[in-house]
Amino acid sequence: MVNHLYIIGNGFDKHHDIPSGYQDYRRWLEDNEFWGVFETIDGLFGYTDDDWWSHFEDNLASVETLKIASEEAIQNYPDFGSDSFRDRDWYDAELSVDRKMRDAYNDIVHSFNKWVLQLPDGNLTKKIKIEKNSIFLTFNYSHTLENLYGIRPHKILHIHGKAGADEELILGHGLTYSDIEIIMGERVDEGEYVLQRAKEAAVFSVASRRKKVEQILEDHNQWFDNLKHITHIQILGHSLGDVDLPYFYKIFESCDKKKVRVEISCFDDEAKEKALSLIKTTSIPLSHYKPTTLESLQVLKE
Repeated sequence: MVNHLYIIGNGFDKHHDIPSGYQDYRRWLEDNEFWGVFETIDGLFGYTDDDWWSHFEDNLASVETLKIASEEAIQNYPDFGSDSFRDRDWYDAELSVDRKMRDAYNDIVHSFNKWVLQLPDGNLTKKIKIEKNSIFLTFNYSHTLENLYGIRPHKILHIHGKAGADEELILGHGLTYSDIEIIMGERVDEGEYVLQRAKEAAVFSVASRRKKVEQILEDHNQWFDNLKHITHIQILGHSLGDVDLPYFYKIFESCDKKKVRVEISCFDDEAKEKALSLIKTTSIPLSHYKPTTLESLQVLKE
């Protein structure tokens, strides 16, 4: 019976000297001259500085929706005086926005997938001790567990997809349609009809990149139900960001809180505070919780 669960975040890959940060993705785009992707990003998001790239996934919601909608409304405004005018021309701007946004996001995800696939397997001397009788939930798109640790794929749930697989990577933000409309700074139903439709298409397209955590949980409901026998959980290299907290709540709800022991790797004091907050929120007894570091878990100590 499997009784050990590892939950893996991007800090796990970084610990193994894998250049898997968003700034590394940016450098890879530059080094490999993916200028088309940069043009796409500039067209969607405007000026992108180091801070923007450091929060790349969250910032997929920072599209300049009003600017894009306004430009497309102007360029695709119906010519009512033309003999070729048809009622469907009212929707040209809306369709153009939808196509532009969809193609742009597809370009980004496609290049991101290629970047993940070329990442190295990692530093063997940084490997940590892994319990044999274990299963894994990883938030990473990489193949580190398979390639560096030899973990069989059927023991690993890539909750947001795996690079190179048939399914699309779940790469997105945590904002809702209403959140994005507020960021736009103008209500969708303001302005004349063509602009309204263009704004609605832009906001909807950005909202569609939201991580649908509730749906993901439902899709993997059986996997979570099988966690009732887990007695030990190790969370390694995860920042415990708000958008991913529902996964942790579901995991702890599925376990026997009276029996389970939890270890969370903490990079700094802020990480320790987040970890302790999670434990308190999920009602895990504090006596069952232990903060740790990835370095202390290495097989080969430095």
